[in-house]
Amino acid sequence: MTAVSVCIPVYNAEPFIGVAIDSVLNQTHQDFEVVVVDNCSTDKTWDILQDLAAADQRIRLLRNPSNLGAVPNWNRAVDECRHAFVKLLCADDRILPTCLARQVDAFDDEGVALVCAQRHIVDEDGRVVVRSRGLAGLKARQDGPSAIRAMVRSGTNPFGEPAAVMLRRSALLAAGPFRDDFGYMIDVDMWARVLRHGDVVAIREPLAEFRLARSSWSREAARRQSAEARALLVALRKEDPQLVSRVDLAVGVTRAALLNGVRRAAYAVLEHRRSR
Repeated sequence: MTAVSVCIPVYNAEPFIGVAIDSVLNQTHQDFEVVVVDNCSTDKTWDILQDLAAADQRIRLLRNPSNLGAVPNWNRAVDECRHAFVKLLCADDRILPTCLARQVDAFDDEGVALVCAQRHIVDEDGRVVVRSRGLAGLKARQDGPSAIRAMVRSGTNPFGEPAAVMLRRSALLAAGPFRDDFGYMIDVDMWARVLRHGDVVAIREPLAEFRLARSSWSREAARRQSAEARALLVALRKEDPQLVSRVDLAVGVTRAALLNGVRRAAYAVLEHRRSR
């Protein structure tokens, strides 16, 4: 079975939702459904979605009776999926044309729980600001525990944001729902739990684009990302000290602090470019 459920939770994504859905409809792998859950958008998102769903029967459109909050909406979108493989796509991101095909092919046996790929990072206007980002420290195929340790030591998210990741549905369900405990690290918290149920395959080519919102370019955003990364690493060590050693944690916390400075510098460059 190669069918994929692409789940898109959405709230007030009028400028980008059409691009995100078009990127799915134009995949070379055409065995998929698109599950879109609108969280009571107040802009024109719902109107756009209704037009898109009327034009393509593969789009299954749902709307919450009231705003659930971001994380519950993510979970509802995933709960609605029907197929063996699941991709969560944020409404302002997009996947490149061979993304589904390349990732489905990588699930070559039942032992693979997660497939990730590199991604381009783009600004709000869709201009690429960082090419082929991600996968630092990951092997082509790696068992779950060693991949978790590699993630801890990296001090960040080497697997990538949801657009860069595909999950085996059975492993996702076994891992439990997305949690709102670690802010910016909500996705990597889930990836770590999924990897307790199988291996990861890393594809060293960009298969998605992650849109960096201007609101996340600030010094405060960089500080929060660093703090939340450290909190997740400490939690992983506490949950399983046999898996994550003191040395793993020390290396990861140090790198998370260093990345804080790198992010702040990068955001300053992006702001300078935009102001020119």
